[in-house]
Amino acid sequence: MITNSIVVWIISLSLFATGLLAIIQVGVRYQGLQHQTESMAIEIARQAVNQDESSKSELCKSAQPNPPVRVRACEILTDSVYLSAVEPVSLLGYTYILQAESRVGYGFYSQIDSR
Repeated sequence: MITNSIVVWIISLSLFATGLLAIIQVGVRYQGLQHQTESMAIEIARQAVNQDESSKSELCKSAQPNPPVRVRACEILTDSVYLSAVEPVSLLGYTYILQAESRVGYGFYSQIDSR
């Protein structure tokens, strides 16, 4: 015979598991966004090494992430590339904004061949 306390425990456990899985999903999506931001910054840094100042400003505009995310900021500085991207994510009925930032220097990444 199932008592009321067992039913409450089962419902509580299922709500806890649902919340935990949603938080893990957001963490995985954030890691994917962070990796995507770093990859885009590396590609822009590789392309910016051999460009003059006028064409460097076009590199940020031409960068197209895959899958598409909103690029909030892209700056090509004298020694590095700064990139910030945002992506909306839904967690338990609420919409949150994930933001990932990456700053990549020219030194190491300019030496690697783009494949």
